[in-house]
Amino acid sequence: MITSQQLLTLATRKTPHRLRAEAMGFQFMQIEVVDSPVDFGWFVRCLFRCVCGKIEALTFKVGDVEQYMDPYTLAKTIDPAYRLYLAGSFSREHLLKDGYTEDQVAEMMEKAAAFDARQQ
Repeated sequence: MITSQQLLTLATRKTPHRLRAEAMGFQFMQIEVVDSPVDFGWFVRCLFRCVCGKIEALTFKVGDVEQYMDPYTLAKTIDPAYRLYLAGSFSREHLLKDGYTEDQVAEMMEKAAAFDARQQ
């Protein structure tokens, strides 16, 4: 049986997705993992600071963690940065739609590319 502390450890670790987002200027501040007996599953709540300084929140349901036989799949599923990448939050189009200028987005993309280059 997986404990809440083990899930919190997975959710707060410095994954490649999180490190890349932080290289772009995003800051993950508060991450919680809570068990909801009403909804029969685990939820992740995350506060993060956008590059513009605005604090945003993300909450998502992980569900029954026992269904994940592969630890790698569970680790990705519970990672807030991975969820934001899946939603396209760090894409050029999404950042422009959020009100960033072309220059700001170009700077973030350069930082992301520099991070990617260091990883190879």
